[in-house]
Amino acid sequence: MNDIQVISKCRNETAVELVDLIGVENTVAVVKHFSGTQVYIPKFKNLAKEYRNSEIYEDYKKGISYNTLSTKYELTVTIIRNIIAEKKKNE
Repeated sequence: MNDIQVISKCRNETAVELVDLIGVENTVAVVKHFSGTQVYIPKFKNLAKEYRNSEIYEDYKKGISYNTLSTKYELTVTIIRNIIAEKKKNE
């Protein structure tokens, strides 16, 4: 039996959900890559927040003011300053 046949016949709940979500071939790739390990998958909103914060920092580096950033991203100036300070610290 090849890998695709094994995954296709598998009744493991997680494997079945993965097949339904990403297909058999991608499930084989994921199982082989992460086999036996725990994988943390962040919430989408956290990924979106990190992306937004990166965009804010890139805009800031282009010279856009705190007030303009505040308006553009609908955040307070204090939050904008905190995001930029955090990004600078991690650079």
